[in-house]
Amino acid sequence: GGYLEGAFTHIQLNGVSTEQAYPYTSVKTGK
Repeated sequence: GGYLEGAFTHIQLNGVSTEQAYPYTSVKTGK
């Protein structure tokens, strides 16, 4: 699971949260 918020995307991998810069607004993804 993960979600995009502001200019950042938050992705949770194996309990580890990562943040990468992406030009997107708040959107929930199914990954």
